[in-house]
This record gives sequence, C-alpha cells and structure tokens, in this order.
Amino acid sequence: MNGLIVLFLTSVALTQGLPTKTESYYQYYADDYDYSSDDDYLNENEQVVHTIPQFTSTSSEMLINEGDTIKLPCFVDELDGYVLMWKKKNDIISLGGQMMKKDARIQLVEGKNGNTLVISLAEVEDEGEYQCQLSANQLMEIRHNVKIRVKPMIRPNPTNGLVVVYEGEPATLGCEILKGSPMPDLIWTRKERKFSSGEDELRGLEITFPRATRHHSGVYICQANNGFSKIPATATVRLDVQHAPSVEQEQTFIHTRENDETEVVCIVHASPKAKVEWFKNGQLLKLGEGIVSHRNNRHTLLLPGITQSTFGTYSCRATNRFGSDERTTQVSGEHDDDTNALEEPFDITPGLASSASVKTSPYGEEKSGYKVEWVAESITPITAFKLQYRPVGTSSWSEDILVTPTSNGDHLYSGKYKFQKLQLSAHYEVRISSKNEYGFNDWSEEFAFGTKGADLPSLDKRMELSNDFPNDLAPLQQPSTGHAHKQAVTLLGSQILAFVISAHLVIARVFHH
Repeated sequence: MNGLIVLFLTSVALTQGLPTKTESYYQYYADDYDYSSDDDYLNENEQVVHTIPQFTSTSSEMLINEGDTIKLPCFVDELDGYVLMWKKKNDIISLGGQMMKKDARIQLVEGKNGNTLVISLAEVEDEGEYQCQLSANQLMEIRHNVKIRVKPMIRPNPTNGLVVVYEGEPATLGCEILKGSPMPDLIWTRKERKFSSGEDELRGLEITFPRATRHHSGVYICQANNGFSKIPATATVRLDVQHAPSVEQEQTFIHTRENDETEVVCIVHASPKAKVEWFKNGQLLKLGEGIVSHRNNRHTLLLPGITQSTFGTYSCRATNRFGSDERTTQVSGEHDDDTNALEEPFDITPGLASSASVKTSPYGEEKSGYKVEWVAESITPITAFKLQYRPVGTSSWSEDILVTPTSNGDHLYSGKYKFQKLQLSAHYEVRISSKNEYGFNDWSEEFAFGTKGADLPSLDKRMELSNDFPNDLAPLQQPSTGHAHKQAVTLLGSQILAFVISAHLVIARVFHH
C-alpha cells in the first residue's frame, strides 16, 4: 500500500509539473532553461536549496455530538509544491486536492498552504483516527482522534413503568440504557419530594426498597446524561405499595355554634382506593345530615346550618380489600339562648395547626443567649410562627417575634430562634403560635429555659415558685408511696424559702427516680 502511495505521489507530482523525491529543482528546471535570458542564470558555484514545510496545525482529540459537523484542519507554513494526503487507517480519503472517498457528507475545503477535511452529519462510524500526511522523504503527519458522542436513550424497567408490591415486600425500580456514548450517568429523583430516607437523589441502574411502605409510593424519575445536551433523557417509574387504609383527621374536637357552618376533614391513605363512609354517633350518616365531597385523598363532611341535633361524634371510615381504618371527631357547641352568653362566637377554627412542641434542652450553654427549636404539625402549610418570651416570675410578655417556618415533609414544620442579650443565670419562658390558612392557633404551653448557670431545680418548678406560692407560704409536693404529700412551710425570709424549696425539689427528683 505504501509503495502505491509513493508511486501515486510521484505520478501526481509529474503531472502537475512538481519535483519528486528523485529530482532536484535544479535538474527539473535545467532541461527547460532559456539560456538567452540572464534573469535566472545560475553559475557553476550556485545550487538550489529545497526546504521541507513544517505543520502549523497540531494533532488533537475531539468529542463531536452525533449529527454535528467534524472539521479537521491540516496546514503548513509553506506548502511549496508538496502534496497533502488524508487517511483514516488504511483508507485514503483525499490526495492533493482530489477526493478519493466517495461520500456526499465529506468535502475538502482548500486554504492557503493546506486544507480542512469537513464531515457533515457525523455518524458513529466516523469515529476514529484521521491522519494528514505530507509528501516528503521522511514521514510527516498530524493526527486527529475523533470520538462521537451519542445522545442517551433509556427506558423504565419494567417497560410499562409501573411496579406494584404489597406493603412489607421488597420493591425494585430499574432503568435500562438503550443507547448512549460515552456511557451516561444515571440519577434517580422523586417527583415533588425527597426520598423517604431524606436524600434528594440516588445513583445507579436501579434502586431497591427492602421493605416497602406506603411512604415509598410515588413517581420516580430516572435521568441519563453524558453531556450531549443540557436536557437529560428521562424515564419514569410509578411505585404502588398496596396496603390497608390509614386515616388521619385534621381535628379531633371542633367547637362551633348554632347557625354556623363547619367542616369535618379526614385524609385517607389507601391502595387500592378505599371506600369512604361517614358515621354519626356510630350510625351511617343519613341523607341530608351533611354534604360529602373529596379531592384526591382529602375527604370532607360539610355541616351547614348547625343546630343542637348536629352536635355529636362523627367518624370517617375507609375500607379496601386489605382492611379498614377510621377516625372520629367530636363536634360540640353552646346553644346561645342566655342573655349573659358571649357576644362573639368561639374563635376556634377547624384546620388550625397543632400546638408547637419545643425540641431543645431547657438548660442553656451560653451566658447571654439561648437557641430554641420547635416543631408543629399542620395538614395545610404553616406560613408563619410567632413567639413571645418573658423572665420567669413576670407577667408581661415580649412583643411578637415572627419566624419563617421550614417544611420537613409529612405535614411537619419546624422553626428556630436565637435569643440575645439575656441575663446570666436567669430563668425565662417562651410560648409559640403557628399560622396556616385558617389563621394563628392558640399559644402553646409555656416552655421554660435558663441561661448558663441557672438553678436547674427551680427552673423545673418555675410555676410553683413564680405564680402558685405566696411570699411566706408555699405548698411543697414530695412523692410518698405514689401519693403527693403536702406540707405547709412557714418561712420568714425569701432567701431561706428559695433554699428550702430547691433542696426539697432535688430530694423529690431522687425519690421519683
């Protein structure tokens, strides 16, 4: 093959009037030299010096998307009659300015001292090493290594995109790569929520839940990306964990008044879909006793025009082939026929958030600061928290402090706040209210805390010390065989009182434990 190339190059050079490897410029031009002219005369001491061109283009590595255009440059500083040849392995693509490979997608774009090999609509078969060689005595070439990037194509496994298991069984979701080069990365996400274990994403061809629960049910998205595009290839798999119904109610007790309107709401989790029935005082709800509706898994019993006969215990029961579950809500109120009755109706609205629960230790570690964290539950989103605080033993609360909530999933919302500029070794108490679409709920139970150095026993019994005890007489509770034993202790000085109470509280703790 190399001999044929040399022969072809010699032939091309001769037909184009160019010097070959066996000729010098002097010999070539001597035969046709016009000795009558003095312009180009060479004396016997002169000779032709032939300079070999040097490449100005460099070898390269290219990653080209399938369907794009490949451009391979090959230029020298001074071509000076030399010939460039393009090859791919043993296949000659072009020689000089002539195309040797017949392919409508391939063309040679000539330039000064070289050319560019252009391949349109790149295909996987175009991948490989391309060599541009110079027709010189020694082998001179540059190489372009071309890799073709292929857009990923995937499909779910199973191909119908649905996995159905019973609660407690393992569940495996898969994703199959049909096409793609380089091999794409696979990332799993869950539609509109995190994984039940808390992660935002997982990697791999498949994911497995060893013991599936209803919390695993949902739509999972498999994404494949190898850099071909900013938009990854996707496939979805829906996991249906079939289980007995689980019923949640928004409120267990509703205060209302006659002529008002209220809603009893329950949230039903079930697969397959459950049959939902409403009961009043243990009896199936009769026609006209309420208006039943539902949206997705939220089932509502509307009770318009409240009367005395409306009050009672309402039950929401959900049933499917795996079992049943029910929850009850007490609807109660007052018949407003007393002239001394409240002028305003009760301000307790169905759907309010649950009372906030503080999760931090009451014993602070900072001299003048304290960080409190809490959590509250609400079917509808909590949009704001407000809190107030005061020193233990005082009656006035601080102004409202607003805090933005954080959603933790499963209807749980958390908040935190850092108190500053508190007194050293001092006792405080804080209360919290949560707001959802129904408004702010009642203040939570006061939570007592202390800065660093606070007297811990007196912190635990802050209410007895600050509110219940007179200045000179305090009831002291101490365990005695499971029954509280009260003593009347008369003290003359406030310091002696505090000391004795603290000592008894320590003893009470020891006996209690």
